[in-house]
Amino acid sequence: MIEIIKHLDISILLYINGLHTPFLDTLVFFMTKLWFWLPLFAFFIVYIFKKYKKKAWIIFLLCAISVTLTDQGSVAIKNRVQRLRPSHNVQLENQLHLRTSKEGKVYRGGTYGFVSSHAANSFGITVLLIFFLAPYTKNAWWIFPSWAIIFCVTRIYLGVHYPTDILAGALLGIAVGAMLIFIYSIFTKSRPKIIFKESLNSTNSFFNDAITAINPTKLTKHFPCLSIVYTSFQTKGRGQQTNEWVSEKEKNVLMSIVLYPTILPSKQFIITQWVSLAIAHFLEKEIGLENVTIKWPNDIYVGDKKIAGILIENTIQGNRISYSIAGIGLNVNQKNFPEWIPNPTSIVIEAQKEYEILYVIKKIRQHIRKQIKLNATTLHQHYLERLYRKNIYSDYKIIASSEIKTMKIVNVSPEGVLHTETEKGELMNFHFHEIQYL
Repeated sequence: MIEIIKHLDISILLYINGLHTPFLDTLVFFMTKLWFWLPLFAFFIVYIFKKYKKKAWIIFLLCAISVTLTDQGSVAIKNRVQRLRPSHNVQLENQLHLRTSKEGKVYRGGTYGFVSSHAANSFGITVLLIFFLAPYTKNAWWIFPSWAIIFCVTRIYLGVHYPTDILAGALLGIAVGAMLIFIYSIFTKSRPKIIFKESLNSTNSFFNDAITAINPTKLTKHFPCLSIVYTSFQTKGRGQQTNEWVSEKEKNVLMSIVLYPTILPSKQFIITQWVSLAIAHFLEKEIGLENVTIKWPNDIYVGDKKIAGILIENTIQGNRISYSIAGIGLNVNQKNFPEWIPNPTSIVIEAQKEYEILYVIKKIRQHIRKQIKLNATTLHQHYLERLYRKNIYSDYKIIASSEIKTMKIVNVSPEGVLHTETEKGELMNFHFHEIQYL
């Protein structure tokens, strides 16, 4: 295997080096110098200042650190490995074309070549610039890699590096660039916000209106994932379809949380599972309630009484869900409900203890974060285990026909389709809003 790699290494080197012409010799010799690319650098320096303004210095500092680390790292590896450059390999003397100046000076580079400092430096910078500029221009994905590749190929053309020198240097640069981005992300990571409003039409409407007014490229900066808005009172609280969510002022959780799932629209039921399971787990693990189930698709029940409802609204961009707003209404400290609400309950009723609203909100967010980390299969299994009325014959109303059928729930597909079976063994499937529990 090693011999095959060596053979390919030399073959590629000799092929690229063999493309030489007097014109290319001169051009490539200049292209291998950093100053040749100063106009390109100047353009992007101005561009970075335009986009990042005062924060631009952070990018330049990271680039400087990257060059320092990759340069010193590549030199250390060179001195350790001590692999001669092709231009210093006597076995290749008669096969390589080396650039010779008018004064008769042959360009050979340094003594050792593994790994290439040019490759390490350029790819380290490339990774950083793609990270910072890709949100503003898609061209970053091809401009900087193209520059790095051309810059590195000049070293092979001049006969001062093997292709494996370049490859190893590029990997070193990518690793250093990725490390610096990771460190940067740790120290600059936007923390989820918690926004309180005394009164709102609805928390979902607040988020949707606020997000609409923001430049999409800056959305996650303004509202990082798991950011929350909550209120003491909603004037137009919304449930599923045209249903109202009624809540006594300052007694319950009325909140919306923003998520960035970046999943296909066909997989949107995953979001429902995240949120519904998070609330169920919170009630069970933090409050100590028993018999907490999920009434398909996303109502939360304690026994046969409803304690929470969820309204999820997704925004699609291209072929992906760009963001989701999950509205959550959870009855916490309310003891009395209007008579027309069929089967309400609350934490204080079930646990005989009042809870501070902000505490509940923060705990729910923690549990949502845990659910997001689960793989889809495990998530779906947990959802099925908590399904209300599963395998229990009950009466249901089919909305389209107003027909009443006695059925049992046997399954919910990963896409959120409800599978039922009648007493006669007839299998039926329902999408959202096609069936009503009686």
